[in-house]
Amino acid sequence: MATKLEIELPYGDVEAKPAHQAEEADEHSRMLLLQHVRPSDPREGEHGAEVSSSGQPYGLYYLSAVEMWERFSYYAMRAELVLFFEEELFARGNWHDVIGMGLVTQLYGEPLDSLGDEERERRVQVLASSVYGLYTSMAYFTPLAGGLLADRYVGTARMIYLGMFLIALGHFFMVSRQLTFVALLLIAVGTGCFKPNVSTQLGRLYSDSNTGLRDSGFSFFYCGINAGAALAPLVSGQLRQMYGFPVAFLSAAFGMMVGAAVYATAHRLKRLEPHASHHHVAGNCAAAASVEEPAEDSDRHVSAAGMSARGTRHRRAPPSPVQTRRGLPAGRKAGLLSARCPPSGPTGGILLVCLLTVPFWAVYAQGGISFVLFVDANVNRKLRGFTIPTEWFQSINPLLVIGFTPLISMLWQYLEKRGPEKGMAMSLTKMAIGPFLLAAGNFILFLACSTENAGRKINPLWPVAYVAVSTIGELFLSPVGLSFVTQAAPVGITSIMMGCWLLASCFGNYMAGFIGSFYMSIDHAPFFLMLACLAVGNGAVMLASVIPLKRILAGSKGLQIYPVILMS
Repeated sequence: MATKLEIELPYGDVEAKPAHQAEEADEHSRMLLLQHVRPSDPREGEHGAEVSSSGQPYGLYYLSAVEMWERFSYYAMRAELVLFFEEELFARGNWHDVIGMGLVTQLYGEPLDSLGDEERERRVQVLASSVYGLYTSMAYFTPLAGGLLADRYVGTARMIYLGMFLIALGHFFMVSRQLTFVALLLIAVGTGCFKPNVSTQLGRLYSDSNTGLRDSGFSFFYCGINAGAALAPLVSGQLRQMYGFPVAFLSAAFGMMVGAAVYATAHRLKRLEPHASHHHVAGNCAAAASVEEPAEDSDRHVSAAGMSARGTRHRRAPPSPVQTRRGLPAGRKAGLLSARCPPSGPTGGILLVCLLTVPFWAVYAQGGISFVLFVDANVNRKLRGFTIPTEWFQSINPLLVIGFTPLISMLWQYLEKRGPEKGMAMSLTKMAIGPFLLAAGNFILFLACSTENAGRKINPLWPVAYVAVSTIGELFLSPVGLSFVTQAAPVGITSIMMGCWLLASCFGNYMAGFIGSFYMSIDHAPFFLMLACLAVGNGAVMLASVIPLKRILAGSKGLQIYPVILMS
């Protein structure tokens, strides 16, 4: 059984020792560590498994493919969801026999068949927005439980297999209208089982000391995520237009099945063996001592943070004299030495930042609710006899994330060298700019609705411009926020702080369902102006909070844990 030994690393004065005694102690400690470190296989290079010619573990490419297909399945279904609710699920006479509809109507009201067309359309849109917000918020909440269960009870591989099974089963169930809510529950739970554990398993392929190689690997991983997110609406949208919603949902199930096959192949070929430094870490001690990579829909935007914040994720304490509280007993299997030293940021500051991002996500998530309805009904999608599927507009964001990320990363590197602020202070300012850019995107749609003649459908370049500006705002906030949390959080509770970041997205998406319910109640121009004003208000509050947050972060004190593993 693993034993945790407490090691004091004092901040203040340390009792001086003669030089020869200090040298003897250092040599003794070094020899003790060498006796318990497993020698590396020469084929492994820096990894616990074989590596490619680029130095990356082969497992990176397998896990990137698995994640790409999982995201394909998620976004293929999500692109159809609001349209499916409006056109099929809540259509007159279709909703009475749906399992779970009683609970949904108790929460959000009934789409009564006896209502007039206009009133019923408004009621259906409220239901569609609310259920969409509930589902997406659950998809952000369940990964917290999924990571905890994998860490303490089940293990990452089993949870990943379980997640893929539940996701595929849920997409198959979506073919049956009566099982829609059961299917959404299965997909949300499956996402919670899958998402955090794939990122964790990828992180274990790397040595904690090689931050550059790890960041490069995660950048590749998140490019795969965006590739899946971009491809999915193109495929599902065309299939829905040609064959209907059931075939579109089957394409999502097919994507998850392909991902499961790739994952099983990687296991059979032993491409997912962890790095040597992770082989002997016991249970939760490893989780407490490592900085885990994030797992949320914001997962698609970590690559910019990875490229611009290298060296901040895996900080290690400098060498320092130590005093053991008790000696290492003979025959112990392993020990985890923990060290006390100041953390890089207080918990309260991080929680405040997470809270401030909730309105941003509430406005941003309209891209999957009111924006879909707006494009479907109000945008001219005819192009030389071909009707552009509404879902194709959902592919613009991930494509722009891939295209804009290198440019944004170059901007961050330039500001880091020549900007007036550095480090976390600069990160807070960047994040405060994000809501203003999101407001500008919604103001573009307000102008589109205000300037076009009544009754005419607008030019498709208007929604493209909205997505482009909103994506830049997203890149100012989401990856920077992820980097900020991993940089500011005490290492021992970094996973908990990342959970709080995901909860902000969870609450934001739930709020988005409530805000989206007003889309049919007011004219489109005032609705998008309202979204712009909400984003401006959010940005103003974040900007006003920058100086107080800087003071909080500058005065941080506390505890961090750094690992030293002893093996027998």
